[in-house]
Amino acid sequence: MISYWLDVMLCSLVVLGRLVQAITIGILTQYIFYKVFKINLYKSFCKFLDRLDKRINETF
Repeated sequence: MISYWLDVMLCSLVVLGRLVQAITIGILTQYIFYKVFKINLYKSFCKFLDRLDKRINETF
């Protein structure tokens, strides 16, 4: 039974670590794009989603 709980805890730590890793990579990518290319990925993505939303609303 202890082996099961140990396995669950270790799996949870791995999932939490991967989540932190993905968030860190996303923030680092946005920072690099902004510093090198002067492109704010977050604002660009939000504008893209707004345009996509307008097209979907027009279609339906």
